[in-house]
Amino acid sequence: MWTTEEGRERVMKPDGAQLIAAERQRQVDVEGWTVEHDDDHDDHELVWAAIAYAKKACIASYLPLNDWPWDDEDWNPAPLPYRNLVKAGALIAAEIDRLQRAVKGPADIIGRWPGDESDEEVDDALEKLS
Repeated sequence: MWTTEEGRERVMKPDGAQLIAAERQRQVDVEGWTVEHDDDHDDHELVWAAIAYAKKACIASYLPLNDWPWDDEDWNPAPLPYRNLVKAGALIAAEIDRLQRAVKGPADIIGRWPGDESDEEVDDALEKLS
């Protein structure tokens, strides 16, 4: 919470990363899309679904005739564009997690694997986060 110049209290809106994390948790808790479920989608389905929601956020009339990887009744766009972006972000987060689980061996915080080239800009950004 924060206080305006007039002394009124305001609730801080969550940022995009927080909204995506909350949506991902909702997908697990409410929809039942668990880690095990996600691991079964090894043909880029999570990415295609994310693309469809992102397109819907930009094009109100968009219908995912060829992009949507699942049954038509599973297509559930929100009326607000930002909400579709949140869904897309959560699906991308699920795909990133799935890909990291699929690779054997340890990865660092940004998903680099042993032998990957170092990226100085990314290393600097990570240092600022810690």
